[in-house]
Amino acid sequence: MSEYCDIFPEDPSCVVAEEEEVVVDDVVVDDDNTADAEGDNEEEDAEGMDGEEMEEMEEEMMEEMKEKMEWDMTPSQMWMKAGKLMEFASINPFMGEITYLMVAIGVATNMALDLFRYEKTSTLDALESGTITTGTNWFKLGTYIRKFTYMAAFGLAAITQILAGLGIAPGINMLVWGWGVVFAGSIASMLGFLFKWFAYEGGYCKSDDAACKLAVGLLKGDVNTIRASMVEDVIFDTSFTLGLYMQGENWMWAQWDAATQEEKETKLEELMAEIEEWDAEKMAEMEGEKKEEKSEDAEDDEDAEEEDAEEEDAEEEDAEEEVAEEEDAEEEE
Repeated sequence: MSEYCDIFPEDPSCVVAEEEEVVVDDVVVDDDNTADAEGDNEEEDAEGMDGEEMEEMEEEMMEEMKEKMEWDMTPSQMWMKAGKLMEFASINPFMGEITYLMVAIGVATNMALDLFRYEKTSTLDALESGTITTGTNWFKLGTYIRKFTYMAAFGLAAITQILAGLGIAPGINMLVWGWGVVFAGSIASMLGFLFKWFAYEGGYCKSDDAACKLAVGLLKGDVNTIRASMVEDVIFDTSFTLGLYMQGENWMWAQWDAATQEEKETKLEELMAEIEEWDAEKMAEMEGEKKEEKSEDAEDDEDAEEEDAEEEDAEEEDAEEEVAEEEDAEEEE
């Protein structure tokens, strides 16, 4: 309930109402005649009220009920709140931790088996398509960069993920996943694909290039193997990235729950500082836009005044010319 109230503090169930002492005066009724008289007076007052007063009373009662129930949300706001509640209810931090741990163990194990058991060095040395152009075995270089980086990054992430699941160093776990898996892994994947493409391009020949076909025929490797390896890498990276993306929010909640209270307060303070900085920048931009608008309006006013002054000067000149013409006409007469 405390986590829910942290997200929706304005919810009525999260508001702690202060208990007010209600003092009830003891009413002593002497006899039934007094009660009958009071009832007759109330009926007379109700009959004396006109329709407008009744409507006003009903409106006041409805407003009081709305204030008590805090039912002042629009339908769209209610729908947004319901969506947030559903999203909050679907959060499963444990599933996020398990998914990230299984992905880390699976990728690290797969890379280690490919490097040290299934993929022989002789096979990599045989695929020397790059020797046609530069003499560099780009396929072997790209394979080693990608697989060794993946094995190291995901292996370390598996260890830190286990520790974070036990409540140990969740901050370090987030750094390993952010800088090791996401940053270093992305660069290794890009370089591996690029170098394999260099190898494929080096072994590619046009259909009418007999000399190139002869050179490629002397090689032990096959460019189709390089292309198949590139497609396999793309499918493998896409599959585990999709799994991490689908459980990313659950995993972040798990890291937040595992953090200490001091770390949470520090993160919240940093977030509030960023929000305040952003608000200050937006306010400065708005003030700058208002100043520009005012300056533009002032320039427009000055231009309008100048135009009015020019028109007045032109009218005065026309009037003077008319007066001069009239004087000339009188002198001629």
